[in-house]
Amino acid sequence: WDWADGDADPSPSRSSSAAPWHGTACAGVAAARGGNGLGVSGAAPWAGLIGYRFLIDGVDSDAVEAEVLAAVRPDAGNRDLVDVSSNSWGPLDDRHLEAPGPLTETALKDGVTNGRGGLGIVYVWAAGNGRAELDNVNYDGFANSRYTLAVGASTSHGRIAPYSEDGAALMVVAPSGDGVPGTLRDVLTTDFTGSAGYTSGDYYSGFGGTSSAAPLVSGVAALLLQANPSLTWRDVQAVLITTAQKLDSGHKGWSRNAAGYHISHTYGYGRVDAAAAVAAAMSWRPLGPETIVTASASPQRTIPDASTVGVTSAVSLGAGRPRLTTEYVEVVLDAPHECWHDLEVTLIAPSGTRSILSPSALPDSADGGPGFSRWRFGSARHFGESSAGTWRLRVRDLRRGDRGRFVRWTLRVYGTVAGPDTEPPRTRVSPSRRWWNGPVKLKLVATDVGSNVARTELRVGSSPSGGFRRGTRVEVAAARRSHARDGRRHVWFRSYDYSGNVEKLRRFTVNIDTRQPTTRVLSGTRVRRGRTAKVRFTVSDPGFSARRAHVRLQVRDRRGTVVATYDAGRRATNRRDAFRFRCTLRRGTYTIGVLARDLAGNSQRSAQSAVFVVR
Repeated sequence: WDWADGDADPSPSRSSSAAPWHGTACAGVAAARGGNGLGVSGAAPWAGLIGYRFLIDGVDSDAVEAEVLAAVRPDAGNRDLVDVSSNSWGPLDDRHLEAPGPLTETALKDGVTNGRGGLGIVYVWAAGNGRAELDNVNYDGFANSRYTLAVGASTSHGRIAPYSEDGAALMVVAPSGDGVPGTLRDVLTTDFTGSAGYTSGDYYSGFGGTSSAAPLVSGVAALLLQANPSLTWRDVQAVLITTAQKLDSGHKGWSRNAAGYHISHTYGYGRVDAAAAVAAAMSWRPLGPETIVTASASPQRTIPDASTVGVTSAVSLGAGRPRLTTEYVEVVLDAPHECWHDLEVTLIAPSGTRSILSPSALPDSADGGPGFSRWRFGSARHFGESSAGTWRLRVRDLRRGDRGRFVRWTLRVYGTVAGPDTEPPRTRVSPSRRWWNGPVKLKLVATDVGSNVARTELRVGSSPSGGFRRGTRVEVAAARRSHARDGRRHVWFRSYDYSGNVEKLRRFTVNIDTRQPTTRVLSGTRVRRGRTAKVRFTVSDPGFSARRAHVRLQVRDRRGTVVATYDAGRRATNRRDAFRFRCTLRRGTYTIGVLARDLAGNSQRSAQSAVFVVR
């Protein structure tokens, strides 16, 4: 349908005052007909295309956008004709907040509820090209909707495209143009036929942006529905999330959520993998009915200006609420502020997974407007995690000069009701080293995918008898000068989850040894060059120790320069020992010493040496 001309022909108009070729290029990426020896092939070369013409010559409104997204023409309902809705349009990429109008919001909900025979239209959305402007997916109320699948762009080098926006709502990225003018690493797609269009030919080789990445994923979504027509819109999102491939593994933003998925504010769950997604779709077990759990809090607190502390508010989704396997999370925030660009908003799940909903725009000084007024943020980063437990929202003002308040927030978690959880948490000790030469500092890290960890308790002592305290950090003092606290310490611990499962009491033993080992070469050594030398020595490690040390032999010339080092490996201490090695040194007189480092990390600072003669 053509909303500009009011007719059923959405073909681009040559007389339009704006270049109308963008939709034609997007359509080619998604579904250009393949296998015909002509031009290019789209991701889904046998999919049908339905075109909508709007956003041209000022033709745009909440009502028009609602009609487009609900896939309902003014003259005939065609909601069940549209399986995948590919959207490479939205607010300007200028770091301002813009949400869909009420009619459009209703249309999106109607599309996923009633579209495609009740299975739901799959809405795919370009994440935005405002990276250079510090724009974010969460400032776009279309792309951060749970009804849409936000798609970023990667380059031909497997890195994030220089224009692709970050955001907690980002689900996947897809290959697109490199964003470097004059290169040949952009997308080849269809153009308006004849001399009009991006070029004078019928094809365009300079396409890119998230505008190209989104229709590529839309084509992949069409392939999934061809492989398994019974997939719901939520199933399609889940398939693409769980089969995405991690790329740019050295990028510092990668982490894992509690369900084990790689996540990134830059790459979402990774680059879409069409082959893996289609294979998964063919045997996909449908997600259960969608359920929502909500909670709200009203901190009503002033946000400290230019402070890293901020204001943190917590809500609980514990006892009495359904325990969900999370698919998507929304936060609705009321935080009036003189410049919301100053604010960093972070959601912290019970699992510890963090979603940066809005990063501070440091060091930019642009006016961010009046603050967040019931602004809806989205996060896809908690997929597969349990909803149970305490969720925290932290709001920090990281720039000086403007002030605001954290008034109220609402948490909405969407997912499926999880089955009974009978598995207790598992707690690991970090670091896992057993020997220490100074104060012991340990962290107990508990995980529980089914219900999240409610608490961890611990005690330090020779037995588990006595009081336990809540906490995850263990500190045991040492006395390096007097060595009075050397010895063995036991840490007893267990964790509980929100379903009432309790981990079996466990013990971790640490050993404190603050004494340095001492070494002595028992006698001088003479050896012919090319023969095997045998050096006799002792390593003493008095007091409480592991009775083992890593030993190296070091040879120096007459000027004191180290000319050779021989690794004798881990050896028993407090006894006579010997080490043999083939001597290839030049003839002459040297000194040889023994260096030792015990298991606690204590090292001998100066080895007692002996003469070493090579003949």
